[in-house]
Amino acid sequence: FFRFSKNWYLGIGYCLDDFSQIVDHNHQDSVPPQETSHYVYSTEYGFNPEKYTMSGLSLEVLLDSRDNSIRPTKGYLANIAIRPNATFLGSSKNSVMLNTEFRTYLGLSKRRSDHLIGFWYLGQFTQKGTVPYLGLPALCWDMYNRAGRGYIQGSIRGVNFVYGETEYRFPISPYSGILSGVAFVNVTTASSSDGARKLFQYVDPAAGFGLRIMFSRKTLSNLCIDFGFGADGTKGIFFNLNETF
Repeated sequence: FFRFSKNWYLGIGYCLDDFSQIVDHNHQDSVPPQETSHYVYSTEYGFNPEKYTMSGLSLEVLLDSRDNSIRPTKGYLANIAIRPNATFLGSSKNSVMLNTEFRTYLGLSKRRSDHLIGFWYLGQFTQKGTVPYLGLPALCWDMYNRAGRGYIQGSIRGVNFVYGETEYRFPISPYSGILSGVAFVNVTTASSSDGARKLFQYVDPAAGFGLRIMFSRKTLSNLCIDFGFGADGTKGIFFNLNETF
């Protein structure tokens, strides 16, 4: 990224996702072989079900006015990234993807800046061409694998994908700020490649709560322990460093 104004940045990068030795157990180990989503999608769109590659550039515009990227209490983060994947760079097929993100924070106390509500949006869209199955926009495939507490990574995916989360953050320690807690809700929606399932036609919700333990006063870094519960009985314990977003 290169700063071109106070809180604005332009960025360029190279992205490589090389999938090889893919083992689809539900397809390969069953008799007769199951028609899994991965196998059907890969064969329908001309991908080798055992290996494929996404290779391309990332062109980005970023707005970041947060007061602290590790433990933000105010400000905005907005990012737009266009990622063209090209066969001349090694991709299995040509495609263009658009990734969007927005975060902001609403303070609830003048005395305690760590008492707030945070909002997070992710939108990932296949604009052109065909993306391999494991490269499709999916839950918990954001940069730091934080989205979707309550579900298994990659359990929700589609050619287009929208995610939203709200988190309430509150202090527990009255003075030191060492202990704090959160409560959160999130929703995910995705569309299918054949058009049978459209964005916002179905949503998958989740909710949970967590504990924050500060281990560095200098950087305000936290150890995060969260308990998430999704639809259909899914649940999990999630560990992170610093805030989820």
